[in-house]
This record gives sequence, structure tokens and C-alpha cells, in this order.
Amino acid sequence: MEKASLSMFNLEARGEARSGAGRRWRKMGCCGVAMLTLSTGCFLKPKPDVSPAAASSTVPAVSPASSEPVPSSVAPPVSDSKTGGVSPNEAGPETSPSVTAPVSPEIMPPGEAGEAFEAAVSRMKEGNPEANARALKQLETAISLDPGLVEAYFNKGIVLQRIGNNTEAEQAYRKALEGRPKLIEAYANLADLYRQQKDFTRALEVLDAGLKQAPESALLLNNRALVLRQMGSVDQAIEEVRKILKINAVDLNAFNNLGRIYLARKDYEMARLVFQKALITVSSAKDDPYIHHNLGIAYLGMKDARAQEQFERALALNGDMVEALVGRGYLHLELQEYEKAAEVLRRAVGVDPKNVTARLNLGVALRGLDELDRAELQYQEALKIDPRNVAVLMNYGILLGDYKREYQRAADVYRQLKEVAAPGPEAERVERLVKEAENNHARELKRREKERLKQEEKAPIAPENVEKKESGESATPAGHTNSTPAASNSGSAIPGSKVAAPSGGQRPAGGQSKGETSGGSTSSSEPKP
Repeated sequence: MEKASLSMFNLEARGEARSGAGRRWRKMGCCGVAMLTLSTGCFLKPKPDVSPAAASSTVPAVSPASSEPVPSSVAPPVSDSKTGGVSPNEAGPETSPSVTAPVSPEIMPPGEAGEAFEAAVSRMKEGNPEANARALKQLETAISLDPGLVEAYFNKGIVLQRIGNNTEAEQAYRKALEGRPKLIEAYANLADLYRQQKDFTRALEVLDAGLKQAPESALLLNNRALVLRQMGSVDQAIEEVRKILKINAVDLNAFNNLGRIYLARKDYEMARLVFQKALITVSSAKDDPYIHHNLGIAYLGMKDARAQEQFERALALNGDMVEALVGRGYLHLELQEYEKAAEVLRRAVGVDPKNVTARLNLGVALRGLDELDRAELQYQEALKIDPRNVAVLMNYGILLGDYKREYQRAADVYRQLKEVAAPGPEAERVERLVKEAENNHARELKRREKERLKQEEKAPIAPENVEKKESGESATPAGHTNSTPAASNSGSAIPGSKVAAPSGGQRPAGGQSKGETSGGSTSSSEPKP
């Protein structure tokens, strides 16, 4: 397959192409460390006692890039290693496979129907929630006045999808296709709606129906390649991309799709070749932030410092590109530049508060800055978004156990992690973490009790108790009562095995910063008395 792809693009695996030559990081924490699949990346333990390494003043960057989500049925493996920032090197962002801009008829209907339709299109271009609500009402007015206005049904589907009403959006797209079976955009949007719901079978059915109407539609073929890739049918996805490039050798989406296939395979060298070929072949590629970002992801997977340059180019083209911000923050974490990492990752969370990788890595940066409570808040916010995220749970447990010494809470988090870990060796590793945290908690209670008794022995005896002591009665140390102190730190942060989160909405309350992530380490050493 690799040779076929090389010949398809007439790329030669020689010189720099396969040598991996170029600037490389001398200190990459992922080397020799177990990897997590997809959204969990690799684990690295930042060393708080080591000052950040000197670095270039311009450092860029899942998930994140907002990496494609792992299907809920797939439990990523857990690493034994101490954790740190999550690498966004699994996949770059998707170029939108659906049509989000409104369409208009060649001939606008006269009268009130046309006026309502044009007003709706104008509102749709604004894109804010209030404008979407008004656009929906105006489209419904246009449809009631002219039931044959196919474009109104299609635009209605776009608005309904924007506001999260996928059921009615599906109905609107199908209504548009009933009126015009050759409306390719409706096939693309309906298929993408199913794809987002992980209903890949129905997505392919819709795309195949559309391709019967337009066999050479690059829009539908690219969508089909995307669905096949997410289904794991990689070879078939590559075949779809080949079809597109035979029709149009400079289709940027096809290059992006193919490069992402190799990113998903972790074949970063092949991905690099594809993205670089796009930059050479397609005139518009140099102005496309997605291509630069994805090339940066390929370099990041190769541990090549040229990732920095590509992330910066992506951000120069789109300063709010969350995926590139996450990548840039990750590079700062690799260099232990926690302050710079926190600054960049706060920007990422400000743009997309629901980006789990951005929050997780911000927590790592805050932990490196010894802002442990703020780091914990980021983990809690990330778990509100994705309660089953392995990397977040692992880092949260490490923060509680290794850094805050709240061992019982750490044990509770690890129990929750065990529920989502893959059965077998992974679950057994997590069970060891649970037992270790419980043992540390028990030892900590004993240590505190021993310290309390030691302090009582050292405490001066109150004058009123001197007679009691001489007469053989027990004396109470000055400033103390005879009550036994309650064992502390026995409460759980996860009542009912659910992680406790601060009250309020998705964002931190008060003056807390918006974004942050964390990493940690699970120390096997026992706390000294």
C-alpha cells in the first residue's frame, strides 16, 4: 500500500523524505513510553524540580488537535508510566465534509415567499443563536407560502443542525431530496449527520445514492473516504481518494483526507509526504491552515522540531484554530515551559471550552506551576465533558495521590478509571493503582495518628492537671480536650463513583482561568512517617 501511494503521487522515498533529517528535539518525553490510542496520546511526567529548558522564543502548536473521538465501545489502553501532556499527534482537524453555507434557487420566487427566503439567508450568514432562530421562522414562512421551494428545506436542515435538532434536520434534508434528487449538497449533509452519530451504514447508503446521481462528485467521494476511514476500512478509503485525484489532481480535500489516513495509521513519514505534496501541487494549500496544522502533526509524530513552524503558520492563517493552539501548548510542555504552555492553552480553552485535550494539557501546565487546585478544576471540567476519558482520569488520580496526597480520593478516581480501562492487563494495572492509593491512605492515617501522639507527649501539662497527674489521674495537655481527633482525608471526591465537580456551569467560577490541563505521576514509593 505504501508503494502504491508513493507511485500515485510520483514521490520518491529518498534523501530527506525517508531520512527524517532536520531539526529534532533532544528531549521528547514520549520515547520508550507506552502510547494511548487516539485521544489519549502519550504519557510524560514533567519534572517540577527541574527548571524549564531553554527554548526558542517562538514555540507553536488533538486532539489535538481535536482528534477524532474514540468510539465509546473502544477502551484505550492505560499506561503504567507517569503522565504528562497529551500529544495531539493522532489526527488533525477535519475540513468540513458538509455544506454549511445556505443555497439559493436560480430564480427567486416572487412575493412574500422570496422575501422571507432572502431574509432567512441573510440571518443564516450571521450564524449566532438569535439569528438562527429568526432564520428558522423565516424559512418556515417561505415553505408555507411556496411548498415547492427545495432550497428552503435544505437551508432549514442546516439551521436545525446548528441548533442540535438532528431529527428534524434529517427530515428537512430528505424533503429537499424528494423535491430534487440531484441536490448533491443535501446528500452530503445528510450523510455527515449520520456520520457524526456514528451511524456509518446509513451514511454510506446516502452517499452511494448521491453518487448514482453524480458519480464524479468530489464532495461525496471525499465524504465517503472520511466515513470509511472512521470505520477502519483504510484501504477502501484510499481507493476513494484515488478516484478523486484521477478526476482532479489538485483536490485539496483529497490530499488532506489521504494524509489523515496515514496519521491514523501513525505512519507520520507518509503523512508528511502527502501534505508536502499538497503544498507543492495545490496553489491554495499554502493558505490553508488545516494542511499546515496536519503537516505539523506529522512532524510532531516524527519528533521533528519543524512541527513548530507549521503550527505557527496555521495560527497565522487562523489565530483561533484550537487544534494548532493545543499543538503549540504541547510543544511548550515538552520543553517544560509551563508558564508559556498555560498561556497558550488558556487561549485554546477560551475559544473552545469543551475541548478535552486543551483542558487536560492546561492542567498539566498548571501542575508544573504548582497550581494544584487550578489543575484539579481543569480535570473536573474535562470529566464533565467526557466522563470516560482515560487520560483525564489517569492524570486526575495522579494529581490527587502523588501531588496533593489525597490518597482516598485518588483511589476513587482510579476505580472509575478501571471501569473504562480495557479488560485484562490494563484493568489489572489500574487495580494496582487503586490498592497502592488505599495503602498510602492507610499509612498516612497511621502517620498522622503517630504525629498526634508525639505532639501530645511534647505538650506542657496544664497547671490545673498537676494534682491529677500526681494522684495518678490522666492529665490533659494544655490547649487540648480528651476527645479523639477524627481521621482526616477519608472522604471521597467521587460519591457513587462519579467525580465530584464544582457547582455551576462548564466554566470555572469566579476569577478562575478558563482553561488548563494536567499530567502527573503515580509514585510507587510509600510516604515516610
